[in-house]
Amino acid sequence: MTFCLPWMPIVERSWLEEKDHFKPSPLLLQSVFLAGSRVASGLLPNISSEDFYRRAKALFYCGYEKNRIINIVSLCLLHWWSPAGPEELPADNSDFWLSIGVRYAYQVGLHKQPTDGKHAALKRRIWWTLVARDCMISASLGRPRTICLEDCDVSPPSLRDFSVQGPTSRLYVAYVGICQIMGDIAEHRMRQKLSGSPRVQFENALYRWVKDLPPELRLFHHGSERTLSSYNFQARQLLIHYFVSLVMLFGSSDSQRKHTATCLLASSFICGIFQDFLARGELRYLRVNFAFLSLAAGLSQLTGYRYSALRSLAEHEIDVIKLSLQELSVKWRSAKGALKSLVDVASSMSQQPQWPEPCPKLSSTALLFFEDFGPELCEAWSILVGQDRLSNSLPTTSLGACRAATDHAEHFEPSTSIDPTVVVEPPSVPDMSFDSPCAFGHQGVDGLHGQVAPFWPGWDSSGTWLLTDLNDEGLW
Repeated sequence: MTFCLPWMPIVERSWLEEKDHFKPSPLLLQSVFLAGSRVASGLLPNISSEDFYRRAKALFYCGYEKNRIINIVSLCLLHWWSPAGPEELPADNSDFWLSIGVRYAYQVGLHKQPTDGKHAALKRRIWWTLVARDCMISASLGRPRTICLEDCDVSPPSLRDFSVQGPTSRLYVAYVGICQIMGDIAEHRMRQKLSGSPRVQFENALYRWVKDLPPELRLFHHGSERTLSSYNFQARQLLIHYFVSLVMLFGSSDSQRKHTATCLLASSFICGIFQDFLARGELRYLRVNFAFLSLAAGLSQLTGYRYSALRSLAEHEIDVIKLSLQELSVKWRSAKGALKSLVDVASSMSQQPQWPEPCPKLSSTALLFFEDFGPELCEAWSILVGQDRLSNSLPTTSLGACRAATDHAEHFEPSTSIDPTVVVEPPSVPDMSFDSPCAFGHQGVDGLHGQVAPFWPGWDSSGTWLLTDLNDEGLW
């Protein structure tokens, strides 16, 4: 419950306790045991995750459980199994169980706003858990999403959906918000529509999301000093999603090299966080989508190979990502494909000539995405930002109005999730309306130029879709 429940707050502890004439659902118990076993510190005696999975799968297919909500909750928990890589087609992967869970949710009407009642908050949490998982699978694999939110009218998750409003509920609200942003960015990248107004809107959405984080989820203390906050494992997992979103947004092939520093800085933060995870032995507690998040950071770091000032640092940080993927592959097979892709690309990139121009510096506009962060955890900071770039007086940019609108973030108590389609629009910014009220996007990894023959496999291993448009565009 410690490592799974914060990201899927859909199981009530009372459901697992036998009392009076109530007995817990066998299907739910086996599903909970499965999820817990996937993040257990060590091997369980006389039983394995596969045993729990096979029991839960058999109970589901034989129709043992009659409670429809318990069935859907159990399907969500089966996502923790995912024994095969995404290039394989077994009926056991998390995207398979997601599709079944979504269809069950449609059947019982979870995509419609529940009327006020005893289980309305639970139903919303279940629905948004499915949405968040759908967005992450889409971003990880470069596949269309299963859920179209245009057909849904469920209100966003909020603190009111929890009986106890505290750090866990605030974490969940922020997590669903960043997953939606990642899913929409992936969708736009895949459709090659990540430019113009959509790009500006995503910039605003990410800026507002990070500004609206409550204090306990911030990586650094708010204030001019920006000292590193006390270690919070869940908060650091959450912030990795933010940094990868920056890489996905600014690493598109249409950006050429102008956003190289943004992607390198974001990925350097990710490497620093993973280095802490490795030192603390916490990679075993991460979810399957961290294979994709690791690969996205590693691919972005490859740009550093082309600059003499960054070469040795890039090699070190890619080694951190490789080691992280190697450890993740013990439980998640998709990490094996991601690791192979990164090793192959790194080997090819290491043979490319270096660029003659000096190392890029972070622009004043891009600096706004990092103004609440400091140099700790980011070894590239001194090279890409400098020691005195962040001051209390930042330049006015197209994000200025957004910043002014979120100056209250230190005291923020989110009542609803961040809606990335509602932007605080500066006067100079064009209309940012979307055709779809919940779209987010596709396009490449920043700054990899030169001609390299394609070497990655034809299947879509976790994160390798990021390479596709690079190859098609002839960038490298």
